[in-house]
Amino acid sequence: MFFYMGSGTLSHSDDVAYLQSGIVFANTGLISVWSDRPTATIMPGMPVLTGIMYSIFGEGPAYIDSMRILWIILGSISPYVLYRISLFFLPAPYALLAAAGFLLPQWSWSDNAVLTESPYMLFFLLCLYFVFCMGEENGERNKKNIVGFVLSFMAALMIRANILLFLVFAAAYLVILKKKTLKQLLIPAAALALTMLIFVIPWSIRNYRIFDRFIPITAGTANPGLKGTYQGEGAPSDESLDYETNVYAPIREKYADYYNEDGTLKNENYMENINLDTDRLQKEYRLREWFKSDPFDLFWSYFVSKPACMINWVWFWLPLENVYKLCRLLSQVNMVLCIVSVVLSLIMKKKRAIALFLAITYSVNLYIIAMSFASERYAAMFLPYRYMLAAVAIYLMVQLFSKLRNKKALHA
Repeated sequence: MFFYMGSGTLSHSDDVAYLQSGIVFANTGLISVWSDRPTATIMPGMPVLTGIMYSIFGEGPAYIDSMRILWIILGSISPYVLYRISLFFLPAPYALLAAAGFLLPQWSWSDNAVLTESPYMLFFLLCLYFVFCMGEENGERNKKNIVGFVLSFMAALMIRANILLFLVFAAAYLVILKKKTLKQLLIPAAALALTMLIFVIPWSIRNYRIFDRFIPITAGTANPGLKGTYQGEGAPSDESLDYETNVYAPIREKYADYYNEDGTLKNENYMENINLDTDRLQKEYRLREWFKSDPFDLFWSYFVSKPACMINWVWFWLPLENVYKLCRLLSQVNMVLCIVSVVLSLIMKKKRAIALFLAITYSVNLYIIAMSFASERYAAMFLPYRYMLAAVAIYLMVQLFSKLRNKKALHA
């Protein structure tokens, strides 16, 4: 895929911003994105990492290709980590089947795009691996797992703040499936909290000094949530809404102190606050008007059509139609196996806990994405849950066929 795409190739998406942020960081030390002004909408991992690579390789194709090669290396480790995770509940041949999901062309493409997905996927899977390790071990042997989890979690956090939600599912797995007590979770929770404070305290101070606002992790971005209000049936058109009265005027009133008498900003860094709050207010206004005009279409869009469209929506941006169709077909087969996995686990009373955990975790994450902006790129990060579910389905089908064959042999 690297040679097919060619040297210095970009997807011309966020990768352009990340590479530019690396140049800005290397030259000025600023954490920025899409401009040379400081930002709190992204975590510092990408600007710092790309900045280091820029300092080594300089600008141009060498800079881009060095990042792509690094991403390929990180992406190549992810299947092995998924294999190790699957070994906790599946024999080795079936664990290999789960890891084989990463052989799909879409992953080869994403590893060649300088986006957050490749490093985040690896660190996310490492977090999941160490959570499974903590579920199996106790006492002194668990210390290395706690250290591994904390380091993996912080690495993921430096790339994307989405990993914070993972803590809910990690706690659910340890408490519900592995019967860990709150006392047993105290040490890993304390270790993680103390480590996070080492980052959060200086990061919050930096953000307050620049943006005049307490931002402990990230200001995020309201833009995906706003774009999500344009998805689905019955979404209100811009022409039918009064943005001046319901969005722009309230924003000008709220941030009046940010402006000089001549209408210029007292501090250009405040523009980020204004833009974020404008997007949020516009999103809320659009949702209110949508609910007033057609509440059924609103709920149908957010709870049915948006999640459903992401199930087999393949993240593959190369103009290779046959490859895309193949990936989509395999995604549909995978989804069928996921359903089979849950059904067979309930009927056969085998692997029920892990099948339900994987299915519920995937579904909840999918709905959380749908509450913002439905995107194949966002949904791709949770496909490992489906790969493991499909492997469980194949394992259960083999067990079922073996049992039926033995029964037939006994009656022969």
